[in-house]
Amino acid sequence: MIPSIKAPGGNTRGLLAYLYGPGRHDEHVDPHIVASFSPLGLRDPGRDPDATLTQLARILDEPVNLHNSGFGKKATDHVWHCPVRAAPGDRYLSDAEWGEIARRIVHAVGIAPDHDPHGCRWIAVRHTDDHVHILATTVREDGRGRQRPHRHDRGPRVGGNPHRPLAPGHAQQAHAARQAVQHLQAAYDQAATDQLAALIHRQPTKEITNTLAGDVRSAVPDHAKRILADPNWPALATVLADAKALGHQPRQLLQEAAARRELTTARLPAKVLLGRIQHTSRNPSYNSAAEAARIRAATALSPGQRPTPTTPTTPTTPTTPASPAAPPAAPQRRTR
Repeated sequence: MIPSIKAPGGNTRGLLAYLYGPGRHDEHVDPHIVASFSPLGLRDPGRDPDATLTQLARILDEPVNLHNSGFGKKATDHVWHCPVRAAPGDRYLSDAEWGEIARRIVHAVGIAPDHDPHGCRWIAVRHTDDHVHILATTVREDGRGRQRPHRHDRGPRVGGNPHRPLAPGHAQQAHAARQAVQHLQAAYDQAATDQLAALIHRQPTKEITNTLAGDVRSAVPDHAKRILADPNWPALATVLADAKALGHQPRQLLQEAAARRELTTARLPAKVLLGRIQHTSRNPSYNSAAEAARIRAATALSPGQRPTPTTPTTPTTPTTPASPAAPPAAPQRRTR
């Protein structure tokens, strides 16, 4: 996992429009909140057809507006933005796991330290499989503690627990964020190792494995040799066999998983495909709430620009509420 703290900005609503929009190349699909400052959750424009980006921006900006109404110099560059991207060989992460990563980062850099009720407001938005964006407004809940740039660095100084050292500059914040994800990555890797061992132990018969190897050669011929030589191939074979037993087509699953992200740079391509296919085969391919929001947002476009509504497929039962449906075929475009 690779965090990348961006330069501070001053337009919360504008950044939300990008996060919930189609992206520069229509790469954003199913944008939604995976974690936030609020223990009760927030109305999510990616899940609630009646929620708007403007409403969400107002909630995030409330401490900023309080500060600007009576605490001296107005806050301007108060928007903190940190995308966190999975490395090419990382396994698929659920919404719950990305949410935990976001919480660790805002704690580590001082945005919202654990057990600090007056920390800054923030959300983490996921709009594709391999990364999330953390957006925070760097004024504390009571409207005080406006962050100042460190005198040796142009990055924002973020507020936090007065009893805990802050990460004062951009470089310090980046270092703290990297440490947080490295510690979490180690825990996830250990869990993944245990899971792989269990899958390898259940490897299907030689006949079934050979049939699945044929599916690999047919579906991803350019990468088949590396996939079948990967020590995680027996685990992938188990996942494909399980998916086939549930009615999925292994060849189609392989093609879809390979198309979601390039495999050329993946050191262990079978391990990468395994995580993607596990997610696809366990979750429904259609989400009515997300589709309703997408269609509602599309009404703001001119008739010639409106996307065609997607056709739902027969849904299966999702595993947990924290792992949402696979994204609909067309990206949502929230404009309000």
